[in-house]
Amino acid sequence: MTALTRRALVLGSGALVAGCAAGWGSARTAGRHYAIATNHPLATRAAEQIKQMGGGAYDMMIAAIAASWVVDPANSSPFGRIQGVNASGVEIDTIHAATMLRDAPDSTVPIPGNIAAIELCRSEGRLRLPLAQVLRPAIAIARGGHAPSQALRDILRMTSDTLDHGLRDIYLAEDGLPRAILRNMDLADLIQSLGQTTDGDSFWKNLRAAGTLPWSADELQGNRAWLGQPLRHAVGSLGVLHTTANIETWGPWTMLGIAILDRLHNSGLLNDAARAAEAYAVSTILLLERLPFRVGTLEPKVEAPNLDFDLAEEADSIARRTAALVAGTRAQLWQAINTTSFGAKAGQTDDRNTTHFSIADGQDMLAWTTSIGPWFGSRQACCGAALGYSYAMRSGRRYRGQTHDGTELSPIVMTRDGVAVLAIGAAGSERILGALSWMFMQAIRSAGAADFGKLIHLSRLFPKDGALRIHRDMPRDIENHLTSRGFAIQRVDYDVTQHLGIVGLVERDKSGVFSGATDPSSSGLAL
Repeated sequence: MTALTRRALVLGSGALVAGCAAGWGSARTAGRHYAIATNHPLATRAAEQIKQMGGGAYDMMIAAIAASWVVDPANSSPFGRIQGVNASGVEIDTIHAATMLRDAPDSTVPIPGNIAAIELCRSEGRLRLPLAQVLRPAIAIARGGHAPSQALRDILRMTSDTLDHGLRDIYLAEDGLPRAILRNMDLADLIQSLGQTTDGDSFWKNLRAAGTLPWSADELQGNRAWLGQPLRHAVGSLGVLHTTANIETWGPWTMLGIAILDRLHNSGLLNDAARAAEAYAVSTILLLERLPFRVGTLEPKVEAPNLDFDLAEEADSIARRTAALVAGTRAQLWQAINTTSFGAKAGQTDDRNTTHFSIADGQDMLAWTTSIGPWFGSRQACCGAALGYSYAMRSGRRYRGQTHDGTELSPIVMTRDGVAVLAIGAAGSERILGALSWMFMQAIRSAGAADFGKLIHLSRLFPKDGALRIHRDMPRDIENHLTSRGFAIQRVDYDVTQHLGIVGLVERDKSGVFSGATDPSSSGLAL
């Protein structure tokens, strides 16, 4: 397997952007039989190790996620939630393991879904290896120790004062700085116990007998993961997109964003790079306003939000509004934008993340995203791991009939002629939607010659907190056009603190060769 060296990436003469990040923090590699992309090298290596033991895509995915519990604890935990899209040959389904809400006064801790997702894969016969074997790499890392990544160091610097003593004892030395080597024996024991039990109910029963959990036995048995059918949408010459489609995910809204940009491309509005950037910004602002939840809090805007909307009709409507605003005067543009929450103080959101995993092996391609809420979730520890966080329980606002917490997850699998060719997803709250729609806009503009492994390294922008957040290497003619149209510009580097969505992907080329890529704002590794 070979690595992609750092260089300027130009997508032909019609490229929207040609800039790249300074500081190569990601990797792209290619191999014929499998590919892995995660947000941490040790998670990627864990999946690779299981592959070498004879594991398949699901074994590799669970190995990577368990390792992420150890090495990326600010974003990933056994007490979190998962949404995923699974392509096995021509069959595609989705896995849903959202955190379930509780009626617990003054608590923000929901009932986890991750363990239920793993148990579902095991009970469905999707694992080739015993679960205990799949989890060995994560246990070894937790016991043997690892150096914290720069991203984790940055997060600890910003959250240390709010972590409970359990998390502080694991990650911080007596001087309050991150430990040079992190070991987590309690988490190792937890993961080992998971591998040794025959089913999820036995695992929770054993865990309750060994110590204190914040949930009752009935609560833990009540949150089952489930399989579903994806929402599908065809995008020009690219292929058919498949994403999660329940109310707890952002998948349908991400699909809507891509559909809007596809229509704008068909109208010719995206032919010019600068106007395409403006159209993307305007359409994204309008789309975020259309969401039934308030960005950053996931509080419902309506009593009973639902996914019963006509995607084509919605896409046509927002595309028409976008085209009119881009063609109109600056005053007309801002008269419309000022009616949205784009610049409102209440609309300003944090920079906390989720974690995405993309894995391909043979005929299987998986795109899974997991989260515990904002960095370190509730910031309370249990068995060496952070407990998840519930926006709904914190706010006290739930929509009618709500049983599970809202998640900011929208993984996508793309097929072409019935064959899975791309598994992609991102981390970063509303920037998940933004990063994926931006990349698909680039792919649409490439006239069918898209290489997502290259597109992931092109500079991006996103409308956030009253300004357009853009990578510093965005071409100046694009930045100048956006400034002339009245947008405030916030230039950012490629790092975890002010990123524009942290993307990971694996893809298959026409000859059947797999490759993977991770975002330049992450320290991830693709194999």
